[in-house]
Amino acid sequence: MNRTFLIGSCLAAFLAFAARSADTPQQSSQSTAPPYFLIVDYIPPASYAGDPIACCFRIENATATEAEMELSVSVQDASGKELKAKTDNIKVPAKSDRPLQMDLESETGAKFVFSLKCKGAAEVHATTVARLIREDDAWPATTVRNGRLESGEAREIIVPVIRKRLKARDRTYAPLKWIMDPAPGESALAAGKGIAFVPGGWGIAKSERQVPLGPYEPNGAAPILRATADVLSSIGAKDQKIPERLVIALPPEDLEVDTDPRVYKLVLETMLAHLRKLGVREIVLLPPIHYSGNQKQRDIYWRAVHEAALVYECQSVDATEYMREEWWRVDTSGGAVYGKKPNKQGLKKFEQALSNLLP
Repeated sequence: MNRTFLIGSCLAAFLAFAARSADTPQQSSQSTAPPYFLIVDYIPPASYAGDPIACCFRIENATATEAEMELSVSVQDASGKELKAKTDNIKVPAKSDRPLQMDLESETGAKFVFSLKCKGAAEVHATTVARLIREDDAWPATTVRNGRLESGEAREIIVPVIRKRLKARDRTYAPLKWIMDPAPGESALAAGKGIAFVPGGWGIAKSERQVPLGPYEPNGAAPILRATADVLSSIGAKDQKIPERLVIALPPEDLEVDTDPRVYKLVLETMLAHLRKLGVREIVLLPPIHYSGNQKQRDIYWRAVHEAALVYECQSVDATEYMREEWWRVDTSGGAVYGKKPNKQGLKKFEQALSNLLP
């Protein structure tokens, strides 16, 4: 009887195992790793119309033999119709990689579709898409991946393209002095409905009219690029009424990560171009502020802010007065230790000035 019970138990256990095995996919004994890779080294975060867009790649060959590869780009319009095509060939040694750059026209097409294949073969091993966002285009939902701005679901690399403009010569747009205690009726801007974007790490966004930007921890993407995406996504939202006035205190993190000033100005102009298209009439820019940053470096960014403001006929603020040492000391009783944000007294002064710009 015991032997019969044992045989029955073993049979039941085998049948249960067989049932589980039928529901579980079997792992292949062979490697499924792709043999070739298309690595994006650099695609510019933005471009002026008329400037070439330099797309830099690395093509990796993971096989044990040399491979002759071809990288093709299809320049397409918004509907996906091909307007132009180009193919570059390159030999990649075994277990190695090789760089390849393609310079493309910024004035043609709505997106670039890159495809990697072995020369003469039909199989596509890798695909990357760069989508051009022009001034008349709606700003898409975006996220940051691998230091680049990408569209949410499609994972297309976003490249804003704007037209070059000349600076305004009107002295009306000369930088404002930092306004602390203006006399009644002497505010630099007339009263009106508006929204202020303020540094998120400062903890001063206390009302619906104050929206935090950041804080932006280093992740490979310039803080100004991330701020641009956040501002345009907020103002361009379907349920968002376009404000009469926008005050933007630009994030200080660009001073910390040393964003290329040329990239900084181009991306800031991208933000302003789209805000103008959305119908924002009055824009006031406060430059990035960080007391412990290099003064020469800070001045370069401030100049970029003022020049971008002139191009789009916005008002910028000369924040020199706000760089008082006593407003940045960690210990207000003395010492030369300064924080990443103003101290309590400095924040109070900042909020006071903000209220004057956004009554």
